[in-house]
Formats: sequence, C-alpha cells, structure tokens
Amino acid sequence: GDARAITGGDARAITGSDARAITGSDRRAITGGDARAITGGDARAITGSDARAITGSDTRMILLGRISLIESDFVSILGQSVFLDQIGSRFGIGDIVAVYGSIDIDTGGIVGATMVSARDAGFRASTASYLTGLVDSVDYSTGKALVSGLMVDYNALSATGWAPRVGDQVSVTGYHYGSLGLLVADPQLRLERR
Repeated sequence: GDARAITGGDARAITGSDARAITGSDRRAITGGDARAITGGDARAITGSDARAITGSDTRMILLGRISLIESDFVSILGQSVFLDQIGSRFGIGDIVAVYGSIDIDTGGIVGATMVSARDAGFRASTASYLTGLVDSVDYSTGKALVSGLMVDYNALSATGWAPRVGDQVSVTGYHYGSLGLLVADPQLRLERR
C-alpha cells in the first residue's frame, strides 16, 4: 500500500487506478480508455480505429482538403495525386473532399482510394486540412518536413517535443496554403464534425 509500491493504489504505483499509473483508467495512463491514452479507442489515441488515429484497424481517412486539379483518372488534393476508377461530374475544382484508403509503404501512394465530399463524410466546411503520408525529408533547422511530396511546417508541434523522422508515417492537421505548396501544422486544430 505504500506510495512507491509496484502494485498499489497510490499515484506513483506502476499498476493502479491513479492518474499517473502506467496501467489505469485515467486520462494520463499509458494504457487506458481515455482520449489521451497512448493505446485506446478514442479519436485522439495513437493506436485506435478513429479517423484521426495514427494506426487504425481499417481503411481510414488519408486526406481532407480542396481539389486543385481534375484529370480523367485522378485528382490532386494537397499536392497528392489520387487515382480513382471513376471520378464523375459531381466533383469540381475547389470542392472540399475526404479521401479514404491506405498508404502503400513501398511507394508512399494512396491505394484503395475512395473520395467523398466533406459534407457526406460528416465534416463541417472549414479551412482545416488533413494529410497522412510518409516523411521524405526533414530540415530540423527550419522546422519543415517533406511529407509525401508536400512541405509541412511542424514548428507548432516542436513545443511538444515531437519531430518527424525520415520514413515515419505521420498525420497532420493544419492550414494549407496552396499557392506556397505548404501545410502549416496546428496542434490545437480539430476537424469538426457536423
């Protein structure tokens, strides 16, 4: 029952119910069901099934952004070429869409892609953009990384001690400046559901 016991109810126990326990039900537990747990079922968990989870159990959202180019068999969103069997006439340049699929680890491309309007995907129209991709290169001196060919400014994430590494698969929510080819990450920004 002592505070430094391996198993006990005190805050510093390895297994226990307190907030700082390694295994527990509180939000700061390493394994738990709360939103900020490292392993959990909530949207912000690192491992989980939600669209914003870094590792999910199913096809997940890869992109949320405006269409900048439409060709016969692909569209460009956030600088990413999304190949589709059928695009149809219901999408136009400037439309905000969500793309679901998987990342091919070997090529970095999006495979098994499905595209729907942001509204049909349940998102509110906003200026927020979302990208999941592979880190191609990192410039630690400027706080910028090339993610699947798109330049990402991750300076706002540096305060949390996070920095990407080449080869990492990352998910970034932020503001896309199309004319600059730049996505500015914002850790406070959340994709809003309707």
